[in-house]
Amino acid sequence: MKFTILCSGDSVTAGNGTESSYPGRLGAILNSRGYDVNVINCGHGGECLSAIVARMGGVACYLGKDLVIPADNSPVSLGQRSFIGGRVLGTDLRLCYPDVDGEDLCVYFTDTNRDTNPITIGGKEYILTIDQEQKINYLQKKDPDGKETVIRKGSLVFTAHRRCADVNIIFAGLNDGGALTLQRWLDTMEACGKLNGGKYIIIGAYIANNHPLWNVWPDVKGETPEEKYAYYRRAALERFGIHFLDLYEELPLRGMDLILEGGYLADKTEEEIAVMREKMANHIIPAEITYNYLSDKEVHLSVEGYHAIAMLLAERLRLLGYLDGLERN
Repeated sequence: MKFTILCSGDSVTAGNGTESSYPGRLGAILNSRGYDVNVINCGHGGECLSAIVARMGGVACYLGKDLVIPADNSPVSLGQRSFIGGRVLGTDLRLCYPDVDGEDLCVYFTDTNRDTNPITIGGKEYILTIDQEQKINYLQKKDPDGKETVIRKGSLVFTAHRRCADVNIIFAGLNDGGALTLQRWLDTMEACGKLNGGKYIIIGAYIANNHPLWNVWPDVKGETPEEKYAYYRRAALERFGIHFLDLYEELPLRGMDLILEGGYLADKTEEEIAVMREKMANHIIPAEITYNYLSDKEVHLSVEGYHAIAMLLAERLRLLGYLDGLERN
C-alpha cells in the first residue's frame, strides 16, 4: 500500500481546489522529488476542533441521548447546531472532552461527502446527512431493514475517516475563537498525534488578525500579544517538540523566499516584493498570496501561499525522518 499522509483540518486545509491547497501542493512537491507518497486532503470548511478530532478518532465521539431510527428509516435529527463565540452547542453528538462549563463538547459535521460516511455505531452502519440551512446533522440506516432500531445514549460513533495513515498532519482550532483553551488544543492535538503509530505534524496558525487564537484563549498568560504568543509557542514546543510547525514564526521568516524560489510572483517588481516582505514580517498576509488576490489579512491563501506552507511541511517531514526509504527506484 502506498505511503499515505492525511491532512486534517478546516477550510484552510480544504483550500480552493487540488493545486490551491497545501495538501495538493505537498503531494505535487513530494512526487516531483521522487517520493512515492499519497497525500489526502481531509479538510472540511467551517468545522471546529471538536468535529475534526471526532472524525479522526483522536478523542472518542458518542451519542448524547437515546435515538430511535423508525421502521421507515426516515432521517433522525441529531440536534440543531447553534454557534456562540466559537462554541458549538445544541447537538447530540458529543466528544469525550469537557468544555469550559464542564459539559462534553458538542460535535457538528459540516461535510459528509468525504471521510465521514458510513458512520458505524454498535457494529451497524448508518449514513449521516446535513441540512446546511438549518445546521442539523441527520442519521439513518445505510441498509434499511424495515425495523425500528434504538441506539442508546453513550454509544460510540465511528466515522469512515481513513485511520490507516502513515503520517497525520493536523491544522485545527481556527474556528473556535475564545471558546477554545490552550490546554484543550494541546490535549486533543496530542491525542490525534498518537494515532497510526505516532507519526504526525501539528500546524500552528499563521495569522492572528481574523482568527485571534492564543490572544483570546483564557489560559494563555501574558499582558501583551507578544507575551501571549511566546507562552503559547513555548507550551506547544514543550508538548510536541519538532512535530510542531509554527507558521506564525516560519511564514514571516521564509515564506516569501519559498514562494519566489517556486517561480511564483515573477510579474512583481522588486518594490512590490519588498512591500510584501514587510507585511509578512509584521504577520500580515499580503493580498497577492490570498485566495482572492484582493485583501490583506485573509486567512485563506492562493496557490502561492499554500506552496510556501507545503514547502515547510516537506522539509519537516524530511527532518523527522518520515520520508526515509520512500524514494522511487
